[in-house]
Formats: sequence, structure tokens, C-alpha cells
Amino acid sequence: MHIGTEKTATSTLQKFLFVNKIELLKYGCIYTTSLGKYNNRSLPVCAYASARRDDYTKNRNINSDEALIEHQESLVASLAKELREAVDDLGPNLTAIFSSEHIQSRLVSIDEVQSLHDLLKGLGFTTIKIVIYLRRPADIANSLYSTSIRSGGVLCAPPLPGDGYWDRICNHELTLKKYASVFGAGNIIPRIFDANEFVGESIEFDFLSVIGVGEPACFQPVERENESFSSVSLAVLREVNEKIPRWIGGRLNPCRGGLSDYFKADPELPKYTMMAQRYTEYDKHYTASDEWVRLNFFPERDVLFSRRVPVYRESCITLLERKRVAKFISRVWKLQQKELLIMRAVRRRLRRIRKTSVGCDSVAVSLMVRINRIIYFCKKSSRGPKPYKGNAGIVYSMLGSPAVTPAYQSLVEIAEPRIDQWLFRLFEKDESPFRNEYFEAEVAYIKDTMTNIWCAKQAELIEVYSEIFNLTGRDFRFLERF
Repeated sequence: MHIGTEKTATSTLQKFLFVNKIELLKYGCIYTTSLGKYNNRSLPVCAYASARRDDYTKNRNINSDEALIEHQESLVASLAKELREAVDDLGPNLTAIFSSEHIQSRLVSIDEVQSLHDLLKGLGFTTIKIVIYLRRPADIANSLYSTSIRSGGVLCAPPLPGDGYWDRICNHELTLKKYASVFGAGNIIPRIFDANEFVGESIEFDFLSVIGVGEPACFQPVERENESFSSVSLAVLREVNEKIPRWIGGRLNPCRGGLSDYFKADPELPKYTMMAQRYTEYDKHYTASDEWVRLNFFPERDVLFSRRVPVYRESCITLLERKRVAKFISRVWKLQQKELLIMRAVRRRLRRIRKTSVGCDSVAVSLMVRINRIIYFCKKSSRGPKPYKGNAGIVYSMLGSPAVTPAYQSLVEIAEPRIDQWLFRLFEKDESPFRNEYFEAEVAYIKDTMTNIWCAKQAELIEVYSEIFNLTGRDFRFLERF
């Protein structure tokens, strides 16, 4: 059972195990998927105390103890079925592989860890080994900050060491003691998260060597997952998160959608690094914990982790410039995402009506009225040169009809010149004293992100409008003429 920790290439390892699950069967191993396709995220949920609530339960509208217990019973039944089928195929001496970093980070008490142990024993497992990769706490905090922003967070920097959830992941002494007390110290296999110390310089092959399975050449490699973001990407996304929060009133914000997915890692830019002072604070806070781990599990090492502090690099884009970029992105996204949600609802209704063949003409007429109003608004907003009042001018001038050519490259050709013009106006004053060799790369990253967001949402709108017109039997060409 691979339990993490978080920010130790867990997504890459899980994808590797899933992609190679057929090869693993040759060695009598099954990588379970009933509790999650790649990440067995639902496995720790099976051991939650009945009163536990977190993002998992919130996303699934599990709001009562009874609802959580019912959900847990369903999960356990699915896992039991998968294991029975595996035993029928491979025999009783199979090895099941579980992987989820949330086992370590979400099971907060020894009682919950004990519940997980009892669950696995109840399913018939006789021997349970725990594999955990340990990373320098300061590096974990640095990487966790990136994840928090991509998940909709608005923190300006990683919190001070000792903060609740972050401490649970960074305090390796506490983790190892907790799992050793339940599963037995002899069943705990800690590994140092360092590519230079991995077998084959790969966490995938290192894990295979730990469980004693196969030759690396027999397994299909996978691409790295969750590459590190740059300072500018996190800074802009953080500002966008404030304008389009992930949660509203305890529920997922429908207008947010997959916004974070459009912010990508850029190999041309240096990775985000928190300030040297915060690195030092984390190293100092977890010195005793790291030393306990070294003495009990790695006595041959002089130190558990390197204490080298990476170079801190501030973004070349000022705070005011980032706020303006975030305002632009947020306006474009909200306008298009709201319209997309509305038209998807219309499309669903039309699909249902089409199945029954009742009332399609009246719906089509009312729909045409609505679409013509949208077109009129877009046409009126984009007619002639407009002054740049904040961001509204460029936003509305770009919001032409969704029925412009469906070719994505054509959308890019429409968007890029206008975004170039907007960025030129933004940066022409050269307000930042931090302009350096990365400035042009950061501006290019912002431009690509803004272009991709606008074009992707326009392409989605085109697809929805096209199907709507097909469902209503109306001629789509009049929109193309506009």
C-alpha cells in the first residue's frame, strides 16, 4: 500500500501502475481501480470516522453521518467484488497494490488508520506492507503551495510551519509512528524522495524494486505528471481565483469549470520557489522530526535531507499588472462560461424534446429569439472602434458571434492580434523595476494562456450552438455570415 506522501510524484507513479496493470498481472499483482482509476482516492474514505467532512464529501453532497456510512459500504462492496474476481483469475496468493497519497494526508487519527487496517484484514489480506516516500518538508511546502493555488486557493505564500494540513504531510516522524503503531514497524518501508537515489533514477522503477516485481524493460514508461509552475503562472492564477472562487456558499462554483487547466507549466520559465526565509523556517521547525527518522530508519546517512536553499525569483510582472491580466481573464471566462452553461441546458432540453418529438417548433422559435438577442448584443458591443475603458472594451470587441469559423486556428488568428494590442497597452509604461531576461517569456506565457482560454471557450460555444441548430432544423449559415 503506497500512501504518499503528497508531492512525491504520486500521480506519475499511479499513472504508471495503471498503464502497466496488464504487465503486473503476469507477476500475480493487481492494481485496483474500483476505488479510483489512477489514484485509489476512495480507499481512505472507507476508513473515515462517520463525522468526517472534507472536500471529498462536499463534492459528493455527503452531508450526514448516515450518508457517509452508506457511501462507505458501497465502496467496500465494490472493492470486495474486484478482489473476488481477481482471486478467481489469479488464485488466492495474489498481491494487491493500492496507491493514494490521501491515505497519509487524510486519515488524521490513529483510530482511522486502525479502521483501514481492520478493513483490509477483513477483506482477507494476510500481510500488509506500507511504502512511503519522504521528501524534505520545505520542498513539500513549496510544492503544496503550487497545488493549493491550482485548486482555487488564494494564499499569498506558504503558511508558517506547523499549520494543520501542511504539518500532517511534513511531519514524517508523526506519520511513521502512527502507521507503525497500527501495521507494525517491520511492515513500514520508507524511501527517500530523491531522483539520484531511486533505482534506475525513476520513482516507477524504484517502486517496482521495493515490491520485487519485474524487469523495468518490460514496463511502459509514462510522462511526468503535475510539472511545477512558474511564479508568474501562480501569481496570475491566484488573482483569478479571487475573482472566480472555486466554492460559493459551500458548493462548487459552476462558472469556474476547468479554469485551472488552462494554466500550464512552462519549461522556458524558472519554477516557483518560496522565499529563502520560509525555507529556513521549515528546515528549522522539522529538524527534530527528520533526525528521529534518520536515526530509526536511515542510520547510515549523515543527514536525512539536503539543506540547500533554491534561488528565489520574483515575477517580472508587477502586482498591478497581474491584477489587470486576471481581471481580463475573469471577464472573458465569466461571460463565455455563463453563456455556455445556459446553452448546454437548452441543448439538454432540446435533446429530451427531440426524443419525444413534441413541442420542438415552439422551443425552436423561442430559442431563435434568444440567440438573435445574443447576436444583437455582440454585434452592438463590437461595432466600430471603442475606447479602452478598463478591460471591457477589449472583452466586448472580442466577443463576436460564437459562429465565426469553427476552425480553432482561425479563432487564434482572431484573438492574437487583439490580445497583443491589449498587452502592449498594459506593459508599455514599463512600471516594474524587476524586468529581466525572463520578462519576454512571462509575457509570452500570459499571451498564450489568454489566447487559449478565449479560443477554447469559443470553440465550445460553437460546438453547442451547432448542435442546437441541428436539433431545431434551423439554418446555421446566417450566423456564419455575421
